[in-house]
Amino acid sequence: MLFRSGTVTVTGAAPSTGLVVSLSGGTNAQVDKTVTIPSGKTSADFIIKTKAVTVKSSATIKATYGITTATAKLTINP
Repeated sequence: MLFRSGTVTVTGAAPSTGLVVSLSGGTNAQVDKTVTIPSGKTSADFIIKTKAVTVKSSATIKATYGITTATAKLTINP
């Protein structure tokens, strides 16, 4: 298992309670179910656990807050 990092960024500062963003990965890239952007901040980092692959592969990381979803494609090299 290899570890990478990702960042979730929003346009406005998180409220005093923080802002919980749902995350999803895939077979080759696992992420925690959520990441919390701290109060007053606009971003939070999270860990991506990638499986070792024998051929170049890809995974899609998805972040969702309310009705807004953003995706990012991750390339995993052998």
